[in-house]
Amino acid sequence: MPKRPNIVRWTAGKLADLLELERELFNASEIPLKVRARLALDRYLCVASNSREINYLGSPFHYDGRLMPMLLPAYLAEINRIDLIAPLATATIVDIGANVGQFGATISRRFPGARVWSFEPNQSITELLQRNAAASPQWQVVPWGVGEEDAEVSLWAVDGKSAQGSILRDNATAGLRSADAAEHRVVLRRLTTHLRVELGIPELVDVLKIDVEGAEDAVLPGLAALRWRYLMIETSLARAGGLTVQGARDLVASIWGEEPTVIWQSVPALGALTIDAILALPSNRTD
Repeated sequence: MPKRPNIVRWTAGKLADLLELERELFNASEIPLKVRARLALDRYLCVASNSREINYLGSPFHYDGRLMPMLLPAYLAEINRIDLIAPLATATIVDIGANVGQFGATISRRFPGARVWSFEPNQSITELLQRNAAASPQWQVVPWGVGEEDAEVSLWAVDGKSAQGSILRDNATAGLRSADAAEHRVVLRRLTTHLRVELGIPELVDVLKIDVEGAEDAVLPGLAALRWRYLMIETSLARAGGLTVQGARDLVASIWGEEPTVIWQSVPALGALTIDAILALPSNRTD
């Protein structure tokens, strides 16, 4: 009996999250209603059938976690948000911590003229990321992560929950029933000017996205050779390691010599571990 209130709160929270995802899909008016309706249905069918492939914005999308299809509307909302700030039709985007390509697939299929570089060090899911990127000539997969120094480190991930994979084991298992996280050895590299040029990344990109589950303070210094207009970053609120929004601003200022402005940040739900934010460097903004 004492545990029932916790179960009730957990169930209410999950229901609220689900309703918010449905709202985001309904509000994605840039997608034809017929396509949205089909995606709404297919998401539930894929979960019920334990599938690992869904038709997403006109092409197959491959994933490793059974519930991943349910989360796709969040990426539609995310892309719409940044498109209002930095038009994405011909944008250049660097995506650090790409996982299986949820963000990259949404951009590439909505804005085929955008150029995307997706960095993902977890080799156990790189094949899925590459399959998702295969139909998009402007989308390039980079099979390593970014760090302050070149190194090989441990990354932890629970099977089927690779999107939560982290170099911090506590973050990889937070909120999950199983703490049986597998250890993966992954390669991190500093994105030097030489590597940037080799990958075809321009010196100044429109959007830098960082979603690295608490490793933000290690990733940002590794990107010092790259300039950007807008930074989308998942920051820490109540999880191990990582940066707060203000901590990210302070670190950006120390690396790029300029205090970034906060363009937007999410309102965390009850019990949330993270806050998403969009920062801008005033000297690089185009608006």
